[in-house]
Amino acid sequence: MGPALSVLHEGSCSANKNRGTGADAPKPKLDKAMSLTISLHESDFGISPAQNPKFLGDWPKEDLLKGLQESGILKKLAARGFSDLQLDMDTSDFFVHRLTLTDGSVKHNRAPDSFLAQLFVRRRSLDLDDLIIESTRSKTFAGLVGDKLKAQEKEWMRQTAPSHTEASILEFLRLQDPRRSFEEGGSERGPLPGQLHPGLGIAREINAMVKEGARRRGRDLLVNRPDYFHNAVMYSQEYVFVSPIFQGCFDVMTSDLSADLKQKGLGALSWAVHSKALSVVTD
Repeated sequence: MGPALSVLHEGSCSANKNRGTGADAPKPKLDKAMSLTISLHESDFGISPAQNPKFLGDWPKEDLLKGLQESGILKKLAARGFSDLQLDMDTSDFFVHRLTLTDGSVKHNRAPDSFLAQLFVRRRSLDLDDLIIESTRSKTFAGLVGDKLKAQEKEWMRQTAPSHTEASILEFLRLQDPRRSFEEGGSERGPLPGQLHPGLGIAREINAMVKEGARRRGRDLLVNRPDYFHNAVMYSQEYVFVSPIFQGCFDVMTSDLSADLKQKGLGALSWAVHSKALSVVTD
């Protein structure tokens, strides 16, 4: 038996046909107060950290370290001078579990961004309405789609999408080298939108590891939300938008901007989209 939720009602209201508004409105008659207790199991909130300290209820830390080794991530980081790697697993939250990868060379730094990688993942059951909401949660493209198209998409999804799915949702992912900064010439290019430090070159391996973990555990979906245009471009090799409208919008943008992408680079285009200097023209 899990925690109990107690709701205290001030009382029940008796009906009054002559209802008014404001200070002169008749006050409802209150009967004797009653107490209502609803019993909830821990599974109603998410994954119980006390009963299962594994990541997402499935992965002990030893398996995660083994995955980092087998994927080649540890070897790549060692080549960059990170030889005292430490993996911290936070399962205290019922809904979202967190992984933080740091190194002894930077862990003494008290700055909040003194880590190499942070990954927040949620395991969730999605019904059709949840899936429709997820399909429109894109900071990059949400403002580019009109209400009429959104309404058409909802109707299409209700006719074609599954009524229930089991998903792993990537709530947050950051990969960085905290020893380097753009201001000190730590990268040949400037920062991408949302980027604090130059990257580590392990995004492909991390994504493959997460994807394989979701597949092994029988998830129907691996959900990843591109906060910026460059995220969408990088993810497009492995992901498609749940929303066919957003997918079409993205395909048109990348096709029309292909020459600019080669000439100016992904960073310049991502900043242009982020600053709303680019817009989609529809007939």
